[in-house]
Amino acid sequence: KFAAMLSAGLKERDVRGLNRFRAVLVADNPLEIEMRLHWRFLQFPGRDDCVHLHVISGGDLNTL
Repeated sequence: KFAAMLSAGLKERDVRGLNRFRAVLVADNPLEIEMRLHWRFLQFPGRDDCVHLHVISGGDLNTL
């Protein structure tokens, strides 16, 4: 599911001619989730310097 989300985001970025894609995940335990997904994110095929992963808590979401 994580890889499918990244693939869809990259495709959308490229189709729309955008310059970056930021994947933002909201979790109760953001540090744990980020640690679990970081390596998978770095190994994702097609990832480039304009793709970013952010994992935030629900409380942080309210401040955006």
